[in-house]
Formats: sequence, C-alpha cells, structure tokens
Amino acid sequence: MGTAIGSRVLSLRQALVLAGILEFVGAVFFSQRVVQHLASDITHAEQFADTPQVLALGMMAVLLASGIWIQMATLWGMPVSSTDAIVGTMESCALTLLNQRDLAKDNYSVSDSSCLSRVKNSAPRFKDDAELN
Repeated sequence: MGTAIGSRVLSLRQALVLAGILEFVGAVFFSQRVVQHLASDITHAEQFADTPQVLALGMMAVLLASGIWIQMATLWGMPVSSTDAIVGTMESCALTLLNQRDLAKDNYSVSDSSCLSRVKNSAPRFKDDAELN
C-alpha cells in the first residue's frame, strides 16, 4: 500500500478501506488453512497428545520469544516481520521439544553451544548401523 499511496494512485483513506476489506476477507476465508498448517505441518501437535501441557508451555515461550524479538528489532529500527518471528520460533520450539523428548529416551548428551542449537535441531539424526540391526 505504501507504493500506491506514495505514487498517489490511492489516497490514504482509500488504502485504509482497501486494506481493511482485504484483511477481513483473508481472516474469514483463509485463517482455517493457516491454523491447520501451523498445527499440523510445523508443530506436529498430534505428537504432544500425551503431554499437552508441554505444548502449551512451548507455545507460551513462542509468544514471549517472538514478542521480545519484535520489540528489540523495532527499537533498533530494523525491519521485522511478525509472521516470520512467530513461524520461526514455532519451528524452533517444536524441533527442540521433539528432540528433547527423543534425547531423553535415547540417553544422548547435549554438550554443544546454544548458538548451534538451531542447526543441530534442523539436521537429521542418524543411528549407527549396529543399532539398526
């Protein structure tokens, strides 16, 4: 909308009305698909059926972490996307919670630095050939 207002194609009032209409239509007609995508494709909520409190606590951490990040980026004058912040923290939270549960079952130890945790959580884990037989 900024480009349309800047080039004087739309007035500020026209842009606000158009944005309001488009936001409403998007929320009414597409929100179900977005929620379904976040719940099933990113967080894999069905894997937390036996411990829903862990998922609830994780989602509270997502809200807190993304809120802090958006506030810090805004204060520093950085361009920030709230959608990217939420989806990124949801991915990290789900990967961390699922890997922590797997680590507890398999008795792995985690001794790497926290800056590598996203890479570690994103990488697939391979079992030794002896464990597969």
